[in-house]
Amino acid sequence: MIGLNGLYGFVDGDRLVVMVNVGRELIDVPNDVAAAMKDTIYKVHFDTHTPATFDNPLMLQRFGGSIAPEAWPNIAPDASITFRIQKNPKGGVSANRIVFQSEPVTTGLSNPGSIQFQAGLFDDPFLFNRFNNKNTVAMIAGIPLSSFTGKPRNFVMWATAHRSNGTQFDHVGRAGRTQQPRLDILNTLPPSKHVPAIVEERNKNMMQQSLLKAVLNKEVKDFINRELSTRIQQIFQIRRYDSDIPDVMILNLDRPIGYPNGNVPGDDVVRNTCIEGLGECQLWEIASFTDACQPRRTYPDKPLSNSFPYLGEPWTKQISMDEIQQQCQLERDKFNEIVVPGSRLQLKPVAK
Repeated sequence: MIGLNGLYGFVDGDRLVVMVNVGRELIDVPNDVAAAMKDTIYKVHFDTHTPATFDNPLMLQRFGGSIAPEAWPNIAPDASITFRIQKNPKGGVSANRIVFQSEPVTTGLSNPGSIQFQAGLFDDPFLFNRFNNKNTVAMIAGIPLSSFTGKPRNFVMWATAHRSNGTQFDHVGRAGRTQQPRLDILNTLPPSKHVPAIVEERNKNMMQQSLLKAVLNKEVKDFINRELSTRIQQIFQIRRYDSDIPDVMILNLDRPIGYPNGNVPGDDVVRNTCIEGLGECQLWEIASFTDACQPRRTYPDKPLSNSFPYLGEPWTKQISMDEIQQQCQLERDKFNEIVVPGSRLQLKPVAK
């Protein structure tokens, strides 16, 4: 199975656009990766009944809005799309390298024939050094807003990956959240069960640490405490704010579209989750010190389009370190550019 590495959601004109990206650090698609993708079921889910509010600045920065605790157990899909993909042996190293096994299956959406679908190999739009100058596999849908029952203004969204027998093994909601090692526990659960699982894990961690402190002798205890405080807890310990909300993306049509109201191609997610996300800085730190360019690159490798399917053409070969260094120098003026989330696609709130 090949898991998820990106969920994008934004509105363009009269359509809600969603992208589910899988496979990372690709040029072409190796046969073993292709076989794993073919054996995986991918789904994107839309909850249009759960209310959200937008008066908490911190939650607005982190998730695009707030969902009251009493509503968490009732988060469930009102509509969904199921994708199955496969490698096209005649596609070459191009966008045509990946195709749908069959027409995507929709539930809860009217006029499915009016939905735009595209699967393919594209330049990876996630701004992270390991993904620079590499490709990803994308499944893209452009859904008329009229296809959703009741003309909703709020969309609570997430994507899942499943084994061929239907068992869920991966989840993505807010960009970068389940990439944090401490939140692996969420990958097999629906959003309605996320917060109880986080609370249980946090309590378990606290009990385990208390037990260690009680049974270890002073020398070993000091070592363990030092490791827990300086290394292990930074990666694995559950934060208090982890249980503020299930892992979902909140998109509201009355607000500007972009992170975190939806992850838009070209958003600097690792930067935004660090500066605006209560210190989720692991990915930003990794991206900063391992990028061949310094300061790190903060723009997509290939130009994005303002029209469907939006993503840049795939790389056809791995470029050399010399070519990367040339790229660094040629694009030096872009390094200090502060990207307004969503600005690359010039997206705006949707008129009622």
